[in-house]
Amino acid sequence: MGRCGATRCASARRSAIAEELAAAVSERADDPRLKWAKDRSSFRLLITATNPDGAPKQTLKGRSKRLREALKPLLAEIGWHPPANQGSTGQVRHRRDHAVDRRKPTGMQE
Repeated sequence: MGRCGATRCASARRSAIAEELAAAVSERADDPRLKWAKDRSSFRLLITATNPDGAPKQTLKGRSKRLREALKPLLAEIGWHPPANQGSTGQVRHRRDHAVDRRKPTGMQE
C-alpha cells in the first residue's frame, strides 16, 4: 500500500467525517460534533470539535468550509437543509425539511 498525496488523504478524511456526521443526523444520534435542539428538529455543527488539533485559524476556516461543502449534499439527501436566514454568524444550523419525507429514517424503532 503506497502513500497518498496530502490533498487526496485530506479529502478522504473529510468525506469520511461528513458521512459519519450525516449518519448521526439521520439517526438523530448524540455526537460530540453536533449540538441538537431539545426537540431534535435542528442542530448546530460544532466546528471546533471537528478540528481538534489546534491548527491556525486560517487553516481551521478552510477545513470548516470544505467540511460544510462535503456535508451539505449528504444532508440534503436525507431532507436536512440550512435555514434561509442563517446569516454570517459562523454557526452552521440545519433543520429537518418535513415536506421532503415524513417517514421515520430506516433503523428507528418505536
